[in-house]
Amino acid sequence: MPRATVTRNRFALHPLVLVLAIVLPGLEVSRTQAAALADNERSSSQTRHYTIAAGSLVNVLNSFAEQAGIFLAGHNDLAAGKRSPGLNGVYNREQALQRLLQGSGLLAQRQGNSGYVMHAAPVEQGALELGATSISAQAPGAISEDSHAYTIGSTSSATGLPLSLRETPQSVTVITRQLMDDQGATSLVDALRRAPGISVQNYDSERWEFSSRGLPITNFQYDGVNTDYDGVYDYGTTSTDMAPYDRVEIIKGATGLMTGAGDPSATVNLIRKRPTPTFKASVSGTVGSWDNYRSEGDISGPLSASANVRGRLVAVYQDRSAYMDHYRNSKDIAYGIVEADLTPDTLVSVGIDQQNTRSRGASWTGFPMYYSDGSRTDFSRSFNPASDWSRRDFTNQTLFASVQQQLANDWALKLSYDRKHRQHDTFLASASGGNPDPVSGNGMFMYMGKFKGDQVQDNIDVNLSGPFTLAGREHELIAGFMSMNTRQDIPVYGSVYPPVDGSIFDWRGEFAK
Repeated sequence: MPRATVTRNRFALHPLVLVLAIVLPGLEVSRTQAAALADNERSSSQTRHYTIAAGSLVNVLNSFAEQAGIFLAGHNDLAAGKRSPGLNGVYNREQALQRLLQGSGLLAQRQGNSGYVMHAAPVEQGALELGATSISAQAPGAISEDSHAYTIGSTSSATGLPLSLRETPQSVTVITRQLMDDQGATSLVDALRRAPGISVQNYDSERWEFSSRGLPITNFQYDGVNTDYDGVYDYGTTSTDMAPYDRVEIIKGATGLMTGAGDPSATVNLIRKRPTPTFKASVSGTVGSWDNYRSEGDISGPLSASANVRGRLVAVYQDRSAYMDHYRNSKDIAYGIVEADLTPDTLVSVGIDQQNTRSRGASWTGFPMYYSDGSRTDFSRSFNPASDWSRRDFTNQTLFASVQQQLANDWALKLSYDRKHRQHDTFLASASGGNPDPVSGNGMFMYMGKFKGDQVQDNIDVNLSGPFTLAGREHELIAGFMSMNTRQDIPVYGSVYPPVDGSIFDWRGEFAK
């Protein structure tokens, strides 16, 4: 008898099947949404014939939405007041909307489910056209005045050649006219006190010492011409007023090339102001602490219609006291210079610089640091050991002249002459000797002395400079000659050391001559 055979297969239900069972319903939903988006995409790309009459843009868009079977939002407000030429032809949705909205300033942003939202089209701005901008600059020159700069374009103090600070093979510090004005530096002490690498200390109220690299500075120049410096009597060199000068150039290290005898400290070169081709004038007054009154005038400009002759005059008067008791100092300065262009290649300059300084209550050295028992003294800051009549007066007069001749092939010849006449009249009395008793203040004695000096100095400087070519390279050469002749008359009157009457604690500067 035939027998039917039934085969049964069993399948194990693994975790992967469970996961698929859970995920597949979601896939079905996504598949449904994708199908709807695809249908919408096909509908928007399908074309049809539209017949819409011209009219207001609101009505035209409503007719288009009805015929296309789409939803429009936001057009009632944005399209109000606008008109449309209508539409007649075969287009898809995107093309039809572009035609209807052309020139209306509106855009249709597509949304899902056959919807569009109206937006105002962004205003296209043309490229911004800027006006022409001109940029011009002038490199710093060899004169610092009116440059408003703290540097200069070239300096010849170190080598005699006009080189930039970068090209100069030595450390050079320039204190320009602008820097001196900004810092209120009216004397050489004020200017050098703020210079990097320069130390300033005073022997007494009238004499100062400048040092660099651990050694005193004894080389001073005026317009590059050397001058003799007397570190004992000073002759007012260290208290020179800066009103007649354009700038100060400090060359660190030995400068034997330009000074004859090298000095390992530094050389200070004071560059004088020069006349200007156009008229300028200034008057200033200053009032400061301790009854410091200063007035200054400066006038410069052409002396001829063609400006080939120019002149300048600087005058200063200053009267001041100080933080020290019974001290007074006054000075008057006059500086004049005339320049003339004899030819386009020949420049002649002549001038005079007169500086007179008077002081009363001038000290001679300082005062003791220790009492007789070895303890430290504690004088007030205003204590002045000088008598009220003690004086140190300086008179400095400099006559100077120069001729500069431009030669062929950019060569130049310069001849300079300076004559300095310097005098000092010194009569000092200072209660600076001894070590006082810490209780009574007795035991001090006076430094008293009378000194005079009369110094005349003649300086001549000649140099020739210019470029030349050698071995296919451009070079510059300077050759020169310098001469200094100094004559000095120093009468000797002697010194005395009388005791101070009474206690140094009662000192008021009163002492008989």
